[in-house]
Amino acid sequence: VTKNDNAAGKTFADIENHWGKNYILSLVKKNVISGYTDGTFRPDALVTRAEFIKMLIGAFDIQGSSDRTFGDVSENDWYYDYIQKAVGAGIINGSSDGNVYPSNDISREDAAVMMYRHIKAEIKFPNKTFSFKDEEQISDYCIEAVNDMAYAGIISGKGSNKFCPKDGLTRAEAATLISNTMDYIQGGI
Repeated sequence: VTKNDNAAGKTFADIENHWGKNYILSLVKKNVISGYTDGTFRPDALVTRAEFIKMLIGAFDIQGSSDRTFGDVSENDWYYDYIQKAVGAGIINGSSDGNVYPSNDISREDAAVMMYRHIKAEIKFPNKTFSFKDEEQISDYCIEAVNDMAYAGIISGKGSNKFCPKDGLTRAEAATLISNTMDYIQGGI
């Protein structure tokens, strides 16, 4: 099933009672995200790394360029230009093995890091700590991003004050992260 552009005011049968409905519809209205041709949004479906990078690039009109190559990204891939923009803008670096893993589901911590890398140059985060019960499970390279964005209210945990950093990011969570970041950029804390 392919994704489909949705007109402003569009809603989806599967988000009517979903906690992420307002975030989803807000970004649909701004043409940042879209649903599927069957009239669904699939809010609980997981997002791949390439899909999240596309959302991020589109939501913030990120400009960047790079000629860096990766073992798992070809110039013929639909996400090639998005990956190159993300690399050029300093949002992603690729892994130590020279790959980006665009088809893998993106983890909650990696989505936080990508968003943080985009906004940290233009936003001064307060030098305060926020802790989750499972903070020892957060990768070292993600701690600063998760901490600062949680304190700022851009990201939150998943019940019982746990961040669940290794869990895959759902489409509704991606919409929430992007929407909260847009709101934060406009108004700060």
